[in-house]
Amino acid sequence: MLFVKGKAGQLHTLTRYHLHMDRITTPEVARLLAVSTAEVRRLVKLGRLHVERPSPRVLMFDRAEVERYRQERPGRGWQAGRPRHSAESETV
Repeated sequence: MLFVKGKAGQLHTLTRYHLHMDRITTPEVARLLAVSTAEVRRLVKLGRLHVERPSPRVLMFDRAEVERYRQERPGRGWQAGRPRHSAESETV
């Protein structure tokens, strides 16, 4: 068994079933997607990521599903190779 400390300091127990190698936690998902943990919870709420709840405060994600979402999600930020300003806006 593994104990995970929650925000309020409570300990949550994860059994061997929940620690299967293809399951990852919210902070691990956030690292993989380069987003905050709050954004991960928002994606769950929107139904874009599915979650298992071994306890009320612990979320476990399927690693393959997270990787699939990472590959298919819409691009973020400015597209590489595309100018930020048009030539017309620079001539005054």
